[in-house]
Amino acid sequence: MISIYEETKVYDFIRIWLYDVMKYINSLILSVAILFVCIFFYLEYNRPPLDVMPIAKQSNSKINPEIVNLRDQMQKTKDDDELAIKNTTDNKKEISANDFVTHIYESKSALDNIDLIYERMKSETDPVILNELAMIFFDVLDGSNPTKEEYNNIIKKTMALIDDPKTRPYAIRHVSQILDDSQMKEVFDYYFPVMTEEEHEMLANQYVNFRVINGEEPFDHKAMTEIYNKKKAKGH
Repeated sequence: MISIYEETKVYDFIRIWLYDVMKYINSLILSVAILFVCIFFYLEYNRPPLDVMPIAKQSNSKINPEIVNLRDQMQKTKDDDELAIKNTTDNKKEISANDFVTHIYESKSALDNIDLIYERMKSETDPVILNELAMIFFDVLDGSNPTKEEYNNIIKKTMALIDDPKTRPYAIRHVSQILDDSQMKEVFDYYFPVMTEEEHEMLANQYVNFRVINGEEPFDHKAMTEIYNKKKAKGH
């Protein structure tokens, strides 16, 4: 027969063994949980940037557009914006918004003034003036012959205007004059969570109209097509 002492030793051994096993399992579960948390934060804060490959709509063979990396460019653009807004704000007393728009129209060269137009859009608050400036900005490629550097600058500033909630609706309203349908799909997918319903509709409208004008039906973006059809059904 097993003595009480020996039986107690067996129970103690089993209890200690079970304690060690549970401690190991808890440690393993904690390690896995920490790993998943780390992976989540890594994926959240290191999402792939929105790369937009601009297409050359001009016949200038010198243009060889490069990928404009939104995330790499954005901080520098925002730093430039702060200085631009300050400079434009300082100059507002010298030239009114209407006089500025008139000056740009009279100069007949939006391309040469694209940086000034952009800076004014970033600092302007009047919706009417913002829309007027957006029409000028996004019409810049019509009849112009930009160099590769000028073209990529237009693309970079276009993406910055879309990224800014204040200028986004004005940019989206005319964006098909700068971006093609594939680029608009990228913008839609990337900014969908932060865009308003009206901005969804405007971008869908730009996308569909671009494809119709260029004879590229049927449409190959389900979400934008559905939004466009719903808007059309409402008679807007």
